[in-house]
Amino acid sequence: MLGWALLPLAGLAVGRAVNRLTPFLLRRRGPVPGRRWPWVEILGALLFLLLFAELGFDQRSVRWYLFATLLLAITSTDFRYKAIADRVTYPGTLCGLAVSALWPADITRFFDQDGLLRAMGMAPGPPGGFALSLLGAVMAFAIFEAARRLMSLAAGVEAMGMGDSKLLMMVGAFLGPKMALFSLFPGMLCGLLLGIAYTRIFRSPHFPFGPALALGGLLTLLYGDGLVAQLDAFFALAHSIRGPGLIALQVVLIGTVVWLMLRVRRRADRYRKEIDDDYDRMDEGGE
Repeated sequence: MLGWALLPLAGLAVGRAVNRLTPFLLRRRGPVPGRRWPWVEILGALLFLLLFAELGFDQRSVRWYLFATLLLAITSTDFRYKAIADRVTYPGTLCGLAVSALWPADITRFFDQDGLLRAMGMAPGPPGGFALSLLGAVMAFAIFEAARRLMSLAAGVEAMGMGDSKLLMMVGAFLGPKMALFSLFPGMLCGLLLGIAYTRIFRSPHFPFGPALALGGLLTLLYGDGLVAQLDAFFALAHSIRGPGLIALQVVLIGTVVWLMLRVRRRADRYRKEIDDDYDRMDEGGE
């Protein structure tokens, strides 16, 4: 019972520290903003409470509280300044490599990633945990960065920033290659929903995508098996559609993606100006 009271308090304190350190993490100068709604502190308390409910608290689970703290810091910087701090992602990646080598059991069992070790001729253990962590970091960064650049080229305007790729690199270091790549599915879905809500509520030309990717990584950590089952059910439903229905579904999906890309491309100059103006306003002191 003590953990149910102490862990939220610890999360509250971590959220407070993250909130105060956010300008420093992005090398922002000037006075710390005054009183505001303490959403970072509340989110920190909720995160630690969720982790305690799902994973408990012991020596093995401490790394996931560290992981959640790093994701919270990324969420804070990206929501407030629409930027992801290298001061979080680079040290976070190194932490992921270190904990995966020290405690390799989790990263090797996630999604049967020990099969990748067998394919590389390695056995589970500290070297194997480090190898999976390094492979996860490299693959997650390379694949997401390639997709980001292709999307930017197709849309005629930068789609997300390299900070999102570095975030996936950190997630890969903690979770390994299969988990990091799978986290893109809930991350993209959360990004779609958050993007619609954010742009409508704040009347902003663009929205921070890092928090959605962070949420995707956290959901994959906590509910990966259930998400895989839901995805399998979706694909089974899609395969059950035969003939003209399947063709129509494919045409609608592909047509929607092409329409969105062409729409963004036609308005690329306008979007670039609106985004630049948005960053200028933040540089002048607004959040």
